[in-house]
Amino acid sequence: MAFNGDITVQKEAEKIIKNFKIKVAIETGTHIGGTTKFLAEHVEKVETIEINTHMFNEACKNLFEFKNVTIHLGDSISKLEELLPKISLENELVLLYLDAHWYDPWPLLNELEKIKKYMYDRAIIIIDDFEVPNRNYKYDVYKSQKNNYEYIREILSEVYNKYEYYYSNNKENSTKSVGKIYIFPENIFAKYGKKKENFFRTENGVNYSLITE
Repeated sequence: MAFNGDITVQKEAEKIIKNFKIKVAIETGTHIGGTTKFLAEHVEKVETIEINTHMFNEACKNLFEFKNVTIHLGDSISKLEELLPKISLENELVLLYLDAHWYDPWPLLNELEKIKKYMYDRAIIIIDDFEVPNRNYKYDVYKSQKNNYEYIREILSEVYNKYEYYYSNNKENSTKSVGKIYIFPENIFAKYGKKKENFFRTENGVNYSLITE
């Protein structure tokens, strides 16, 4: 199922893709292709990366009918190094869904370094398995390091000139769901004629999605 079966995240991703006219999505951590299918149904082209050979083979079977999907076997860092230069030349704005968190080493900071290198201030990023303040979502911990904003804050200031971010916001089902963070170049709201208040609201100093069910 797409995005761990969380309908609020599916609605959020669809809203982002529609409002910012996203044509290309890159996914790290294909698994067996549930989220990839969703992305393929909403954008023109999907590049997805899976390091596990068994999962790669299963994803190839599950995604066979989607001609707009290319599945890459390998680690996300080397594959992003291959993919991003060309994609950067062809696209003003790209959606990156980062979900490659299962293996050692943990690639998240290095993935963000690649985005900084090739898609500076032109990437909308969704990070899965993320700690959401004041909510009970599940999230990843790697060698005692939480997958949270403090961990990525320094590199984000290099990925963007200025940025906005907000979190998943499903109070009722958050104990069964997995947290997400959504990160945007600050300038695209005005550029695409969108109001920030139509995407998130602030509660106790934290930005949360308006989509709650």
